[in-house]
Amino acid sequence: MRLGLIIILLTAIGVSLVHLRVRADRVRGEMYRLQIDQVSLRRQIWDCQVQLTYLTTPEAVRQRMEQMKLDVTEGQSPEETPVADPARTPRRR
Repeated sequence: MRLGLIIILLTAIGVSLVHLRVRADRVRGEMYRLQIDQVSLRRQIWDCQVQLTYLTTPEAVRQRMEQMKLDVTEGQSPEETPVADPARTPRRR
């Protein structure tokens, strides 16, 4: 009777260990997959930052301004820029 109980307990422990190892392997695989995704996303962020750097150079801004035919005056002094009248500007609450 005792021997049977010991065999049943050892079998239950063995099955539990196998279950835990399988679960740990799944979690480890998911962790590696997420790390690969993280590296990919970091590369995308880096590419976006590089592209943004190119788009904000003065030459690129000037080209887009000419393509869009924007009327922008260069070298306006602060006195020449139109300022909204504070008395006529509605206040936000």
